[in-house]
Amino acid sequence: MKLQDIILGQIYTDRMTGITGYACAFIETMNGNTQVEIRPLATAESAREARLLDVIIADPHSLGVAVLCAADPIACTEPQVMVDVRLGDRVKDVATGTTGIATMRVTSLNGCIGYQIPVQNKQTGMFELMYIDQCRIEITQSKAADVRRTE
Repeated sequence: MKLQDIILGQIYTDRMTGITGYACAFIETMNGNTQVEIRPLATAESAREARLLDVIIADPHSLGVAVLCAADPIACTEPQVMVDVRLGDRVKDVATGTTGIATMRVTSLNGCIGYQIPVQNKQTGMFELMYIDQCRIEITQSKAADVRRTE
């Protein structure tokens, strides 16, 4: 299936794993890959325990339509972008002051756009991913230049 045919809110089956669930987000990464976040449908056990199952990340070409939704799902149209962040830009969270490189763009089912940046934990030294909603982002340094092949 092509990415432009994926509709957030529609139910799909990942042909690689056999997992069926609804498409809840598009995920764009720095390497140019766009994937779809699938929230598996509840099982009898998860419903009894009132818990959500973990999402899976799937390539669009591995998805097949499982159930056509009766209600109007959200179409694959780009929501309004408040800040024109390019992956690779250095950004700042204006609420917390945290800075980092935007490495992933996430478009959610509700139309919200956010970015993930790796942030180093000062206590452990390990990097953790931080999600920042676009309304809290300020670009501090634009991506210097596109990578060009030199011969």
